[in-house]
Amino acid sequence: MARAFRRAIWALPLVVPVWLFLVPSGGGDLRVLGDGAPDVRAALQVHGPMERARDIDVVLLRRRENLRHVPEVGRLCRGRCTAALTSLYEVGLGGGRKILVVDLSAWDGIDALDRGDGLPDDIAICVAEAVRREAGRLFPPDPPACLPSHRWRVTLPYGL
Repeated sequence: MARAFRRAIWALPLVVPVWLFLVPSGGGDLRVLGDGAPDVRAALQVHGPMERARDIDVVLLRRRENLRHVPEVGRLCRGRCTAALTSLYEVGLGGGRKILVVDLSAWDGIDALDRGDGLPDDIAICVAEAVRREAGRLFPPDPPACLPSHRWRVTLPYGL
């Protein structure tokens, strides 16, 4: 018994930092920005409030090249946000934050945004479902079937 207690005491300094970095401290905010953001927000509201354990930023891009207009997210992507949905988990105190980069050009029918129409309902619902599945989870969930491709990466704080 004393041996197990000593091991637990020695493990404590290793476990506490991991706990601080990976486990969220409370509910987070959901921010949806970019092309078609109002349509995705509306699709998220259909099923009622969503439980979030950390901050989630959803960045919707009509074209992948538009990432240059969001330099902070572009820095985190480092040229690797090539999937229809790239989930970036930025490690940080209090559970970090999740950034979902959605490349809308991966879907057919997205040229409706170029005509000034809203985001097609099936795409907005698919993105909303992917956001719901990612919310409150540290590791990547199974992506919805409507999602053409998915990529998940962890980014370290302070550009490490």
